[in-house]
Amino acid sequence: MTPRDRRALLLGLVVLLGAWLGLRGVPRLAGRWIEARHRLDARHQLLAETRAALAGLPRIEDSARALTAAIRGLAPRILTAGNAPLALGDLSGRLRLLAARHQVRLLAVAPLADSTAAGRLHRVRAAITLESDFRGLADFLAAIADDPVVLVAEQLGVTAADPWADAGQPERLQAELRVSAWYLAGEDES
Repeated sequence: MTPRDRRALLLGLVVLLGAWLGLRGVPRLAGRWIEARHRLDARHQLLAETRAALAGLPRIEDSARALTAAIRGLAPRILTAGNAPLALGDLSGRLRLLAARHQVRLLAVAPLADSTAAGRLHRVRAAITLESDFRGLADFLAAIADDPVVLVAEQLGVTAADPWADAGQPERLQAELRVSAWYLAGEDES
């Protein structure tokens, strides 16, 4: 091979390598550079958002303190229990006490499944069956509405226990009622 052939071969290799770099290498490098630039911009944006969130942290802490104080202010209005079984027991006890005060016979208290929660604030529900006359039922429902703990009568169904009773006898009504209340769950339940 002559020196001229070597130069031609070398020049051909350089042209081929240049063409390959021009067609394959440069676009790949440009794509990688653009991708790296986008990642860098995204990281700058994330850093700016993080700095803004950290700057607002004292405001968030103040809001959390105010919210905690507001929830503590609700303490007399919710059941005194740390979990669902204790809350259901408290609700059942309140309902039994109200029933006894208003000459209402409480026949059954059955828990109802409920997954409603707002952070540590959870709801407990019960279906109760009771028997009374009209006056006792009305007084019982008024007592539920006036209770210091917020008790919500969600659904009421009333039937006559003995529809064929004599007109001179007091009516006996059987009622099914769904009642709910809220309680503050312990750290382990939320």
